[in-house]
This record gives sequence, structure tokens and C-alpha cells, in this order.
Amino acid sequence: YDAMMVRYSSGMQGETLNKLISEQGSKLKKLRVAHGHTPVEVAAGAAIGVVVAAVVFFATK
Repeated sequence: YDAMMVRYSSGMQGETLNKLISEQGSKLKKLRVAHGHTPVEVAAGAAIGVVVAAVVFFATK
């Protein structure tokens, strides 16, 4: 959940703040924006984690 939704939300807030900075002509530096992971990336990361854990478990058994 965190990798996808929380980071996505903060990325959207960053984009909105950057838009406001541009529109207002502010001298503030624009924020770096990261949008988190897509559902496919989250699923792939979970699958890799399960596989690595299983390999380590059975290799040390």
C-alpha cells in the first residue's frame, strides 16, 4: 500500500505545488516529484521477495 498509494499521493501534491510555484512566479525551487510504484511493480517486488525468501530458507535448511 505504501509503495503505491502514499507515495503517489505525495507525488500529486508535489506536482500541484510546482504548478502553483510556476503560476505565482515564485523564486522558490521546484520540488522533485516521485510518483511511487505502479501496481505491476508492486506485484513484481512482492513476487521477487517471496522467491528470494524461499531460496534462502531452503538453501539454509
